[in-house]
Amino acid sequence: MQLCQSLWRGESNKPVWLLGRNEASEILLAQGLRCTGVIDDFTSESHWRGLPVRRFDQVAAGEAVIVNCVQCNQPVEAARRIAAADSLEGLSFSDFFRASLLPLNALPAFSSRTHQALQHTPDLYAALWSDLNDPESRQCFSDVLRYRLTTDPWFLRNYHYRPDEQYFEDFLNLPPAPVFIDAGAFQGETSLEFARRYPDHGAIHAFEPSAANAEVLLHQTAGLRDFQLHRVGLADAEGVLRFASQLGSASRASANGDVEIPVTRLDDLQLPRADLIKMDLEGAEHQALIGATATIQRCRARLAIGAYHDPEDFRRIHQFVKRILPTDTVYLRHYTSGWAETVLYVLPSEGS
Repeated sequence: MQLCQSLWRGESNKPVWLLGRNEASEILLAQGLRCTGVIDDFTSESHWRGLPVRRFDQVAAGEAVIVNCVQCNQPVEAARRIAAADSLEGLSFSDFFRASLLPLNALPAFSSRTHQALQHTPDLYAALWSDLNDPESRQCFSDVLRYRLTTDPWFLRNYHYRPDEQYFEDFLNLPPAPVFIDAGAFQGETSLEFARRYPDHGAIHAFEPSAANAEVLLHQTAGLRDFQLHRVGLADAEGVLRFASQLGSASRASANGDVEIPVTRLDDLQLPRADLIKMDLEGAEHQALIGATATIQRCRARLAIGAYHDPEDFRRIHQFVKRILPTDTVYLRHYTSGWAETVLYVLPSEGS
């Protein structure tokens, strides 16, 4: 707390480096924190926002204060890396918030929107917590919400980045030769993991509207049996949407997108079978679920839905599923030590 105050007033002579080039770093700079530079091991750029960019090992060679601004996937891992360097003093973005140096409206979007959502509809979030099927799900929900409200990595200290396990939990209990719907297939990693875990699998239907991603996906999945790529997006109606195609795994439907993509309803494909439907559509999951209602009900499909892009997704997806599958079982799992990759699972209950 005292170090935060000292840095904020410009009273410290120690060099201050921001770990990560992102929204949190921009907020601290905009609020007036004086910084020496930015640490980023994954860029060739030499400057960012007028500050020099260095690798972590270059900065760790001398004494410095490192402010951990990593928040999406691996903030806990980043904090541990800072703590392991003897010459460094570590702070996090949340330390400045806890020291009352940042107003609520200066929090990153994922956090400020969570505050707003809980203020507007707290009963709907309580309803989701009550419907979660096991203690691990309820603990997960509590931990994720506390991190989102505070941006403090301490609340996710028991979580880590584990993309290979995402969407695949023992409680899914898939039938023999399961059919997989991979909506938001990106470059095929999840389809490949599904095929590895279920070598007796039936059809795999991958949906990826990005031409660049689809090209890599086809190369990655070459030779994968019973695999079909659908170069369309999923939505609640057939049509055309603008799409931001240059954002890698975060490419998404956007009014300011650089290209147009065709979209369709999953129901319109009239698939004879769907055992597991995974959706990670960068915020468009709710619309895609609406367009998949008949398929979900007819096939009694298990759902693995990304519910993290907007805090409203937690209650929005839960409320929708409760309307179409009122007796089903709900789980929640989280696959990073940051705000990203929370998955809501819905399983058909016995006799439903």
